[in-house]
Amino acid sequence: MEFKNLKAHQKDGRELWLDENVVSASTFLAAIHMKERKGGLTDKEEDMKNLALAYLFLHNVVEERNLLEDVESFFTKETIH
Repeated sequence: MEFKNLKAHQKDGRELWLDENVVSASTFLAAIHMKERKGGLTDKEEDMKNLALAYLFLHNVVEERNLLEDVESFFTKETIH
């Protein structure tokens, strides 16, 4: 595989930021699910679980409806190598 032929491309910084938080929310939910199966959650843990689920739901709505397209962003384009 030749790396010199690979081209860098640019991606909206807010998409990278939001996608990074999808990973964080998903990782948290996997861990909290295991804890929940072992013996339940505290009220705070339940709140955090619901917050992570809400984030994933809203992220999906934003992606499906392409809602970021018409919103001004303070993020810059990031170069992906």
